[in-house]
Amino acid sequence: MSINNIIINPIIIDDFLPATLRDDFESYMTSGEFSWFYSPSICGKGSAPEEAFSNKKVTHSNGFYHTLFNVDFGGVTSEYFMKFNPITYFFDNLGSEFFVKNLLRLRCRMTHPQPHLNHTKDNYNVPHLDFEGDYVDNHIAFIYYVNDSDGDSVIYNVTAKDAEENPDILLDPPELIRCSPKKNRLLIFDGELYHSGNCPTNSRERITINCDFVA
Repeated sequence: MSINNIIINPIIIDDFLPATLRDDFESYMTSGEFSWFYSPSICGKGSAPEEAFSNKKVTHSNGFYHTLFNVDFGGVTSEYFMKFNPITYFFDNLGSEFFVKNLLRLRCRMTHPQPHLNHTKDNYNVPHLDFEGDYVDNHIAFIYYVNDSDGDSVIYNVTAKDAEENPDILLDPPELIRCSPKKNRLLIFDGELYHSGNCPTNSRERITINCDFVA
């Protein structure tokens, strides 16, 4: 199956941030200074078609998050926004096609092992899109890995249009790329591609900064 009208193919970049900022993010996010909010479901109902929740490889796991910015909630949603927003400045170094014209969401996420749910390295969280409708066009997403961990991110060879025309494809979506967490690694992909987060199996926590923007 071909991918229809995507802006970019997934890109993996190692050593994305300077060492001082890289280490500052991890130190701060694992300290008692930073606030985390519990969510009983990493991907709630309504964030993906029902078929995605029926995928037999999906683990319906809990986790923690901290939303720093969300355009749907009026913009800045956290007092910590200015501490983390500098990560978007470094996209200027990747070329004009990655210039952040409009920020849609900036969010931190932390997941833990889920042995009680029989989660293994072959599982993943619910395939989903971060935004749909007006935000799909020219929408780029990135995942920044704050710490060394495990639990691959999965990008599927399925666009919003593909799933709309054939929702059953989300029961076992074809994988386009897997990206293993590594401290200071960045994964960039087209926001129109379905994707899944994950939980670690061998690490204590998996911490990411997720961002969506219009380029």
